Amino acid sequence: MANESNSIHITIDIDQDTDDLRVSAVPNFSSTMPQDQSSFYMSVINGLIGHLKSSPEGLAHYGHLLQELSRMRTLVDTYEDEDDDFDIGFEPDETFLEKLKINTEAKKINGSKSKVVDFKKKLI
Repeated sequence: MANESNSIHITIDIDQDTDDLRVSAVPNFSSTMPQDQSSFYMSVINGLIGHLKSSPEGLAHYGHLLQELSRMRTLVDTYEDEDDDFDIGFEPDETFLEKLKINTEAKKINGSKSKVVDFKKKLI
């Protein structure tokens, strides 16, 4: 594999018996790349290597979360494709509706203060 200009090639060697990682990186920055930019990417390399060596479990967890997120997005996209009216509906619990009815009736009968907050239409 040719080392292309303005590239970084990272190699991770895994000892399957000891589970040790050996990480190396070979930067190939062009001579026209500004010094501050090449310094930035050298710091990125050092940060990646340090993070790989000190917290591979954390990176694996992060990678797992990204995979799950991708799976969920695929699932949602599949449902959206099958049903253009894809929607997550809300059906209130019967107990809630009964309490709401009782509270509203009590307010009408004796003018008691309602525990239900009325939202003004202008705010919604």
